[in-house]
Amino acid sequence: MSRINKTYYLDFTGCYRAHVDAELICAKLDQAGYQPVNSPQNADCIVFLGCSFIEPAREESINRILELSTMKNEQAVLIAGGCLFRRHKNELKKHLTEVDLWVNGSHPQDFLDTIRQQRELSQPQIFPSISGSRNYIGSPHYAYVKIAEGCRNNCSYCAIPHIRGRHRSRPAGDIIDEIIELQKAGVKEVILVAQDSTSYGAVHESNADLISLLKQIESVLEEEVRYRLLYLHPQGLSTFLFEFIAGSKKILKMLEIPIQHVSDPILARMNRNYTGDDLKKIFSQIKTIIPEAGLRTTLLSGFPGETEADHEKLVEFINRVKFQRLGVFSYSREENTPAHDFSGQISAPVKKKRKRELDAIAQQIMQEEDKSRIGKKIPAIVDGFYKNIPVARTDWDLPDIDKMVFIQGSDELNFGQWLTVKLTKVDDDCIWGEVDE
Repeated sequence: MSRINKTYYLDFTGCYRAHVDAELICAKLDQAGYQPVNSPQNADCIVFLGCSFIEPAREESINRILELSTMKNEQAVLIAGGCLFRRHKNELKKHLTEVDLWVNGSHPQDFLDTIRQQRELSQPQIFPSISGSRNYIGSPHYAYVKIAEGCRNNCSYCAIPHIRGRHRSRPAGDIIDEIIELQKAGVKEVILVAQDSTSYGAVHESNADLISLLKQIESVLEEEVRYRLLYLHPQGLSTFLFEFIAGSKKILKMLEIPIQHVSDPILARMNRNYTGDDLKKIFSQIKTIIPEAGLRTTLLSGFPGETEADHEKLVEFINRVKFQRLGVFSYSREENTPAHDFSGQISAPVKKKRKRELDAIAQQIMQEEDKSRIGKKIPAIVDGFYKNIPVARTDWDLPDIDKMVFIQGSDELNFGQWLTVKLTKVDDDCIWGEVDE
């Protein structure tokens, strides 16, 4: 009889939804009596969730698996799964023999059953769980909360519906219950995540729409707790949502709206269901209704058929709108997507050149936008300390991605404490500020 593993080490790569998946798996293993350890060298079982959204994410996941395989002890079992194996099962089983057991997806019960049975399951549940008990990973003062899973938008370049299934909204009561428990545990920043938050409630009639959900959330938030709303698809935005955000004292005024492109022919090929003029109208409305709002977006450069003129439209647009936080990705040709077979695939050198140009412009814009807030009073949350200097994130900034504010002249601050800071200096790597008394 094979030895039953009693300790585990869990690692993952990928998005905030994968972060929640990992926490759900930890809770499932803990409830079954398995003990978490802080080092892969000391674990009976190493559990890994890999991302497969685009090629760089796959490379990162595979490299991490190889690294973990060199760190495990001789008796340990390496179990890997998540979106990575969901998409590339046959190739991974053939070439990545360092993995002892694979799990076809991210479902917590599948990981537990695989560990118990010491074999790959014949009928896994495949798609991630939308809710459940969680063992929170990372800083104790902020947490991610899934409000939906999967996607219904069918963008031509994206494999998310294949990986994570069709859109399904989480019951509002379930979300509210989790937020209440998070507050009891000391969480001060709730980050709402979904593949497309504006689609919340669109599938199940029993669910509220997004604004109704946000009203319910705000009704239970404690005085010192704030929340963020991520992943707003442009086609689902409305003046009603903007007006709600403008009037809210709880929601942080950073709107993440992934536009991907602005050229009408490219947007049509992407199946994004909006035009460049629609985007101009959206951002004009935001500046009118929520003038203090920061804007976050992502761009997809080098999509099949993108001409130099299309690229220049993108350059012109971001120079005009001036997004406060902006990420640029080169198009990755993905299996199980319509765009994989599109004509007009862009060569790697051209994609690299266009991305490099957009990156340079984005960095300059973000630096200028940060400097525009010097002397202003900004909400921020204390994330930790660096050489006894308190370090905080502003309302514009997300964990593990964005810049930090080094708070000068204050050493009696606490993790998770919301402050009003006055920014004093901005350089290439960080922001400096002081507590506004």
